[in-house]
Amino acid sequence: MYKKYIAIVLSVLLSAAEANSVAYKEKPALELLQDGKSWEGLGLSAKVNDYVDNTISMIVPFIETHGLDPMPLPDVVEGFEVRPLLITYSAWLKIHNGSMRGLVNVARSGDQNVYYFAKMLRVRLRLQFRNLEFVYRYLVKVMNIGPTGGIVGSLNRFVVTVDLLFDFNNDEIHLQEFSLTDIGYAYIIL
Repeated sequence: MYKKYIAIVLSVLLSAAEANSVAYKEKPALELLQDGKSWEGLGLSAKVNDYVDNTISMIVPFIETHGLDPMPLPDVVEGFEVRPLLITYSAWLKIHNGSMRGLVNVARSGDQNVYYFAKMLRVRLRLQFRNLEFVYRYLVKVMNIGPTGGIVGSLNRFVVTVDLLFDFNNDEIHLQEFSLTDIGYAYIIL
């Protein structure tokens, strides 16, 4: 008779110990992720350099065939108008007919890594753009008087870093980082 009670008590204790060990194993890993520490050593990781290179080699012809290089840039109009008494004071700047070329000069920058852990996929990409050029026309008016002209600018390089976290637990995507770094020299001619 006591064997039944002992078996029930042992099974309850074993279940509680198993639940405690599962909670103990997951807690440090989740704390690591919440503190923003590195994912290295957790779960699975892979370098996807070849995949990124192949994708870039397919995107560049797509950009060329669909007329995305040169890419049209939006017009910008800024200004103000004030009439304190009898005279209206105004100043306007209009930048228009803009375009940027050089999007096809993109390449991978360093190693590209992906990490998978706890049903989350983290993708960190670094792409380098070289020799970007942009052209704009401008119109400046101060009290209806002002010059017109053109702006030509160039940027020899910059690196775009995009870090995305795909959380398959909640079906969410989180942008961890978006930055422009390693900006080379730029010049603007008016």
